[in-house]
Amino acid sequence: SRVMDEVPMASFTEVPGKNIWNGTSAKFVWNPRRGQEGATYQVCVHMQDACLSTVGEQRCLNITIVKCQLCLTDGQTLQSVAAEYETDYLSLYATNVWLSNPDALPMGTLVNLGVLYRVQDQDSLHALEGRFLSPVAHILSLNPDIRDDAGATALLLGDRICIAPPLCAVRCESGTQCSTLETPASGISTL
Repeated sequence: SRVMDEVPMASFTEVPGKNIWNGTSAKFVWNPRRGQEGATYQVCVHMQDACLSTVGEQRCLNITIVKCQLCLTDGQTLQSVAAEYETDYLSLYATNVWLSNPDALPMGTLVNLGVLYRVQDQDSLHALEGRFLSPVAHILSLNPDIRDDAGATALLLGDRICIAPPLCAVRCESGTQCSTLETPASGISTL
């Protein structure tokens, strides 16, 4: 993936007081936003003593934003996330069954948005739509690094993509012939 030059919506602040070396420490804070999944950002820090008596040093770290996960911000619930990502609450909960109380999640909780699928030979966005009953537009919204207009090169063998198959609003005949029913309102499941 391409390394981005700038880390949007990040903050770098000085930590009050002296560190164990009697110097200054700083804190880097960043909560990636929707649309940054799959991208790699480079964070560099330049270090120099206050008297400029030594040569300064720079250290860089590449941070790749994981696909198919979301770090909750204040006030988000599984239902609000389901509505934002155009799925239903139960489909989202199915990939997060470890949550003790899905209605009261603290800020910073890591939530799965679906499952990671490894692209196989002959896969295409439309083939995945049929296999997982997830519209191409929804697959693309979960994978902003994939371009629908890229045609045959949109998916590369071995790529990992986020898929959120519906659990509600699906009817299966004989266990293998499945189709979607009327789509429930985003965030709300109808049984």
